[in-house]
Amino acid sequence: MDTISLKYFMEIASGQTFWEVSENHNISQSSVSKAILRLEDELGVKLFSRDKRVAALTPAGTVFFESLQKLEPEFHKTLQELVQFTHKKEIKLGIVPNVDYMDLNMRIPGSAFFQKYPDVNVLFSGETSGNQARLKLDQEQLDFLIEHRFKDREKHYDLDLVCHDTLYAIFPKDHPLAGRESVSFQELMAEKILIRSIIIQNVIQEICDSIGTPLPPNMVIFDVPPQQMRRDHLVNRVAFGHGITLYFLSDLYIFSLKHVSVVPVTGCPEFPIALLRKKGRKVPVYMDAFREYLCNEIFANKDWLINR
Repeated sequence: MDTISLKYFMEIASGQTFWEVSENHNISQSSVSKAILRLEDELGVKLFSRDKRVAALTPAGTVFFESLQKLEPEFHKTLQELVQFTHKKEIKLGIVPNVDYMDLNMRIPGSAFFQKYPDVNVLFSGETSGNQARLKLDQEQLDFLIEHRFKDREKHYDLDLVCHDTLYAIFPKDHPLAGRESVSFQELMAEKILIRSIIIQNVIQEICDSIGTPLPPNMVIFDVPPQQMRRDHLVNRVAFGHGITLYFLSDLYIFSLKHVSVVPVTGCPEFPIALLRKKGRKVPVYMDAFREYLCNEIFANKDWLINR
């Protein structure tokens, strides 16, 4: 019984959807479904009822979930105690939205790095909160973190700037600014800006601080759980003329954009993608080699975001 399948089961049983679990772990939804099916086959019972849109625990699934909840603290304690006996080399790489859709988990395995370090295992962790992810980095629960660089990050972390990531405004097709080669941030100040992501909120705040202007007065922030409003829902709202929104290039490829106009934003600070690590932390040779591999190989092509 593999621990990954158990982890997915616990997250879904705790209220997340299959789609949310796949997003958090940077894998496909079908991979999550297959992991749960393997677990069900091994146990010989159905854990979830799939008659409805939201997976519901079966009576057997409820018993299994409640039992695992009781065992979970001791299980994690045991895993920590076993670390002293293992020689397995692991690298824990966190990825924060809006960067979580990068295909790193497809590009890194089988690469030249693993030919040189075949005994290293890279664990990908989709982090929904930048603050929590950086706390994990401080506590060395993560070895590296990929996120957009905001001001003052260098004061607290060692980092490599690995890739530019252009900020784009998304307009309805009939909007007066649609179809432009670029649009300045100042031109967006009077717009109704739809926001779902805390990261985009932080971006707008930092832009306004840097150019000395108050926040746009017509921001609409959807403070709802991800299952109630996915990112593509926001783009659909824009297509129907309910406002505009902002996204980075690293996010755009997951959307269908044929019903909207996408224009790069100028006149604001850049927010490049950065590879963060705990300031001053001494890491093993294989971890430093992995950092160099990410910077010099995976991100070396500055147009890789466009060419995916």
